[in-house]
Amino acid sequence: MRGVNLDSTSLHVDGQYHTDGSEINAIKLVRGYSRDHRPELNQVVLNLITENQAGIPVYMQAASGNVNDAEGFKKIVKSHIKSLKAAQKSRYFIADAALYVAETIQSLEQQKQLFITRVPQKITQAKQLIAEHDPATFRTDQRRLQRQMV
Repeated sequence: MRGVNLDSTSLHVDGQYHTDGSEINAIKLVRGYSRDHRPELNQVVLNLITENQAGIPVYMQAASGNVNDAEGFKKIVKSHIKSLKAAQKSRYFIADAALYVAETIQSLEQQKQLFITRVPQKITQAKQLIAEHDPATFRTDQRRLQRQMV
């Protein structure tokens, strides 16, 4: 296996859920960002790591509905990448721009884990580079990319 992919999604849940507050590690079903445009419904987040050939899940974690991806990804990298790397023998850890956080990148580097992600466009240097280039001139050299993945 060449890589594992990390992503998250939010799901809305229906009904009422009552808790007495004694569940320390319980996830919280709260109103939050809704990918299905239903902010009035309670949300839960599902973090999922799949292997990249058949898409088989190798790690799954439910999280509170108000957890953002950058924080969730940081915790997963710190807690689970070492064991996943040993068990899956994957070369690359692949995730969206939420992975691109200084503390997460440092943790990946400490664990000697190669990664693939996209630099968020909210970063000043990324904005400047994009502004300096005409998007019409962007192209993908598929052969070069394939050689780099091997």
